[in-house]
Amino acid sequence: MSSPSLYKSFDTSLIDVNRSFSSTEYATSEGSRPDGDNAAGRAIEKLETSDLYEKWAATYDTDGNFLQSVDDIQTKDFLPRICELAILDLGCGTGRTTLKLLQHPWNRLDVSIEGWDASPAMLEVNLLDPADIPSGKAGTFDLILSTLALEHFPLFSFFGLISIFLKPGGIAFVSNIHPDMGVKSVAGFHDAGGVRKIGTSCVHYVGEMGAAAREAGQMVEEVKEVRMEERWIEEGVVGKKGRKWIGTKVWVGILVRRI
Repeated sequence: MSSPSLYKSFDTSLIDVNRSFSSTEYATSEGSRPDGDNAAGRAIEKLETSDLYEKWAATYDTDGNFLQSVDDIQTKDFLPRICELAILDLGCGTGRTTLKLLQHPWNRLDVSIEGWDASPAMLEVNLLDPADIPSGKAGTFDLILSTLALEHFPLFSFFGLISIFLKPGGIAFVSNIHPDMGVKSVAGFHDAGGVRKIGTSCVHYVGEMGAAAREAGQMVEEVKEVRMEERWIEEGVVGKKGRKWIGTKVWVGILVRRI
């Protein structure tokens, strides 16, 4: 299997971001952060989501966001049952999931992987050299994965986009912050001056995710909700910032098939 192709032209023009969000927008007040460590009284600056990730790229993989570790554990569980050919990592960011796809022991040699993201800075973190997305990609992928990106997009438009690029009968796996955590948290980081940077994020409820997938012409095959477990911290697979969330549902994954 060759190295993945990384493309930088996946932008919000591909998704109708002007369509009304049916879900609840995250609160942007202090005390809401995925790692649970946000001191009161700090300044907050809200950015466009693309700008947020351009600025976050340098520290995104190292700032201790425990939800990424939970996502790694759960996504890995889905991969052994997948043996498809053309794979798309949609909203791949720094390539966290893309690189794991490369390391997966696929049982065939002709697996191809593409990663799409709107942020060149995120892609460049791992010295990846992105190009523009080639035309004619509709209906070409056997498998689409999207991990922890859904919160930034309207549900119906996002699952509609998946149906555009997925082959009939193809499958998609989408993970997201669980709404039980999302109502208290917002994706973002602190810059060197201590200012809290956040983007546009919305709470997507589990039932709404399934409804959006079905409206987009997909069959829901599996939904999994995960609570934060203390043993993950004790075993060192999740950082200590996850301790605040022990017992809370923090992650949700949905597996769908295009009809």
